[in-house]
Amino acid sequence: MRKMSIATMMCTSLYNDMASVNFGLYESKDERSPYSLFVVSIEDDKILVFSSKDTIGWEASAQPYREWIKDYPNVHEVSRRSIFRYEPYLATCSHRTVPGQVYDDLFFKELFNISNYSYLTDWPFHDSRIFVVLYKDDAFAKEQLPEEMLSVCEAVAIIWREYFDNGLNALPPPHANLKKIIESRDEFKDFTEMAPFFETVTKISSLSYEKSRSRGSISVMERQTDNPLVQFKTTNDESEPLFFSIEYAKQLRKLLEITKGGLSLLVHDRKVYGIGNPIATRSNYMFNITGHMEWHVVDKRGKQLLRYKHGEYYFPKATEIQNWYIRSNIDDDEVLDVIDILLKEDHMKEYEHGALFIITDSADSEVKRLCRYKRGMETEGIDMKSDFEKASALFGIDGALFLDKMGYCHGIGIILDGEAKVNGTPARGSRYNSTKTYISQCVEANIEAYALIISSDGYLDILTSHDDEFAHLRNGETDREDVQ
Repeated sequence: MRKMSIATMMCTSLYNDMASVNFGLYESKDERSPYSLFVVSIEDDKILVFSSKDTIGWEASAQPYREWIKDYPNVHEVSRRSIFRYEPYLATCSHRTVPGQVYDDLFFKELFNISNYSYLTDWPFHDSRIFVVLYKDDAFAKEQLPEEMLSVCEAVAIIWREYFDNGLNALPPPHANLKKIIESRDEFKDFTEMAPFFETVTKISSLSYEKSRSRGSISVMERQTDNPLVQFKTTNDESEPLFFSIEYAKQLRKLLEITKGGLSLLVHDRKVYGIGNPIATRSNYMFNITGHMEWHVVDKRGKQLLRYKHGEYYFPKATEIQNWYIRSNIDDDEVLDVIDILLKEDHMKEYEHGALFIITDSADSEVKRLCRYKRGMETEGIDMKSDFEKASALFGIDGALFLDKMGYCHGIGIILDGEAKVNGTPARGSRYNSTKTYISQCVEANIEAYALIISSDGYLDILTSHDDEFAHLRNGETDREDVQ
């Protein structure tokens, strides 16, 4: 029976809390970011590394947590055999303590044996025997973790240092509540001022009105403006103010239906005094409700500050990370030119219900093949680069649009085919998984193909025939049982 220290047992929970910041606050939830996270536990005779990467340059690849934990039946302080929200990979190596050993960037770089990554920072714990270390992909231009993310990491580190400093058996293992951290952190002055509104806005977003989902805006004003479109009477003794509070959520939800075409519920001093076009210079911030349990808040300059979706907070989508993600997965300049057109800021509004693009030089022949089996509609070539406005009418129907590398669309509403030969990702839905199946079929047919999958809220995924998870298909290994 293998054993480990109690401190090391806690590293899975520590990793998960830090991963929730570095990966979860970007909403992708899949560790897809330019940052790589490591938690290092240094014991007398070995080093254990919890990593966001499935291999860190060692001869032996790391194991997923669910496989690794099977060798440690004594682990019970953390939920044994449970799968964490951000499940780490684990690897071990032998270690002999050297007097005066300094655990710094050079030590970690040699330990991980990783290339093309730059050291950003680390957080030491437990008498410097446990470290959280953060690296950045060199292809990502930004030099540091965003200030907001760094602040949350520091808050999580404080929680865990207190746990280690008070003795590992003195308290139950902590779990960092990111929601509370964001709402109360001094560094987020805007958030602490807005936090009293969050509960009411969330309640409004959860309510439907005559079967329609919540959509509209609420502006919190510095002072009451003089001439709103609609002003509520609150001056006589019989009228009491309409307070912006959860007790009035149903009434506020009903009024939200009026906030169309730039109109907004106007709030000052926690009271709703009217409906009108908010003057940006007089507003503190605006809550935009975009769907069931979904909203975001912007400042008076229109900058998005925070996003809420289904019970969790996220920081604004970072365009530079999206660009890094695209270019780290695609190195074909022609395809990148097409994708840049599709993802122009003023084009994104056309993807209200999401969209799926397959880009391949075989677009014409693949469309013909699929349409023979009534899997969509073939079109004359439509130039998506020069005539996007005309082409945007095509996004209203289900199915994929097939484009060649010049940006011409050859088919719409195409239903993808293929036999499942790689593991799916159930959390991503049918559009993503059917695309993965189709791309794996392209790999077997030696067809170079790129898929751009855009969700209804503007987030995207990219799958290509060059992806590592399809390597076994390129090598003709079609019957592998351990397909990732």
